[in-house]
Amino acid sequence: MTKPVPPTPPPRREGAFASHASCRPRHPGRPLPASLAASAVDRSREEIIDAVRRVLFRDGLAATTLLAVAREVGLTKAALYYYYPSKDAMLF
Repeated sequence: MTKPVPPTPPPRREGAFASHASCRPRHPGRPLPASLAASAVDRSREEIIDAVRRVLFRDGLAATTLLAVAREVGLTKAALYYYYPSKDAMLF
């Protein structure tokens, strides 16, 4: 009589679809220095505000939506929430 073979575990996933901590890379890249990270955030905020101005002047206030601004700047709506907590904060 032979012993049953245990099932093999699924392969480890890496990248954007890794949902479990054990699937993530163990040594991610080093973080940016605080001064560089802050300047990148400030630069991105300026780019978003420029996109808001373009959409606002081109389409008007009623058509200035998060989706329109995101398309103008080349980001997702979720990425805009990283820089601004709300549409009102972005427009203010």
